[in-house]
Amino acid sequence: MNLGAALKQLRRELNITQTEFGAALDLNLTTVSRWERGKTVPTRSTALNILGYARRRGTTTACQEALKEALFPTVRRDGLDDLKYTQMNRINEMLNDSSNAVIISDSDTYELLYANKQAERISTNPLAKAVGKKCYEYCMSQDSPCHFCFAEEISTDKYTERYFTSERTGKHYLIRGKQIIWDGRRAYLEYITDVTEMYKMQEQMIQNHKMMKIACRSAQMWVFTIDVKKNVAYLDDIIQDTFHLPSTVCNFWDEIFTWDMFLPEYFPVIKEMIEKIKSGEKHVETEAQIHYFDNRIHWTRYRSDTIAYDRYGKPKTAICSAQLIDREKALVNRIRFEHEQILNREENILGFVISNLSRNRITEHQGMTGLAKILQNGMNYEETVGEAAGLILNKEIQMQFLEFHERENLLKRYSKGELAQTMEYPFRLITGEVICLQDEMRLAMNPANGDIMLYEYCFEVKN
Repeated sequence: MNLGAALKQLRRELNITQTEFGAALDLNLTTVSRWERGKTVPTRSTALNILGYARRRGTTTACQEALKEALFPTVRRDGLDDLKYTQMNRINEMLNDSSNAVIISDSDTYELLYANKQAERISTNPLAKAVGKKCYEYCMSQDSPCHFCFAEEISTDKYTERYFTSERTGKHYLIRGKQIIWDGRRAYLEYITDVTEMYKMQEQMIQNHKMMKIACRSAQMWVFTIDVKKNVAYLDDIIQDTFHLPSTVCNFWDEIFTWDMFLPEYFPVIKEMIEKIKSGEKHVETEAQIHYFDNRIHWTRYRSDTIAYDRYGKPKTAICSAQLIDREKALVNRIRFEHEQILNREENILGFVISNLSRNRITEHQGMTGLAKILQNGMNYEETVGEAAGLILNKEIQMQFLEFHERENLLKRYSKGELAQTMEYPFRLITGEVICLQDEMRLAMNPANGDIMLYEYCFEVKN
């Protein structure tokens, strides 16, 4: 049976027209008509597509045998050959499902020998127009080989890569190519990947990096990446310029302690942070003092965010930042925030007192019903403490209260970094009722004038 009769038998079994058959295989009506009239024959890859189409549509065995005989007249159709072409057809289907364009062309003549479905995206032409074309004619609509063609540079040993941008579509592509033998002839196989989105992401990352550098400089912040497993840090150019450091620091965990940046008394704090990063904690934050490039000592806040782990859950990559801060201002803001939280949350709070220890004055108070006659804004702090101590029944506890509230002791505690204190004691209200009180203190510096402030909260402790 000739090709025309075999194709007509196929269409009769499926009850489809030439146009429908051509559309199913991305062929035009003229091509199908010429086949059925015996004017031309399909290429081998197209023949495989036709046979695969007949099998998928469930045609009879007789129809498939007739197609096989007509499409492959010079090929032995024993079991081995049948398996060979079945495998080729499956490979073709797999390549058509690939996200890459796959093109095979003759290395000497540039004749297009094979193109998968994705090649249409680069060519913007249907595959039916690829028959009899050279690769540059179909893919690039050109009359001569592409200026970026590197077919003669590649070998059979390994893939060669090259990027190019299509002048017609404006898209960016990655080509990976190598020499192969295709049906006994030397051919050039290339995989073409659309990397336009990757290019856009790279451009966006470059812009983001520029904006980040501007923001970091204005915020006095540095950002760097740590390869936790390899113990290598990659520093941005702001850190390099500021502290005269290299872009890559090996043995980072030990190397940083050889720099003159950190004050020795903060080594334990930094080492503790390092151990937390190495153990895999997602977020780590601490504060320490450093020698800045202006030869002054500044408070710096360090933060680390682990962004990648290996398959065993071990940390791989961490993004770290270091920012100069006004620690006293930040501390006051935090205490003020906690102050509002305490007043809104605690049910047993009787009130609070805010005192300026440096000026020995009470600056603000609220509640404290039992001390209303004692507390006055602007009153001497030490005198107020003395009067409040007189309302404590137990003499021993009274002495502890005085020592706990002594102004000089509180100033010394602040200088040592002891910023929070708590004390419980029995207290007699002016009504004569005795209750158990708990005083909570927080110390902070007023950044406006350097005065040391005391925030004291009074809670009733109920048994």
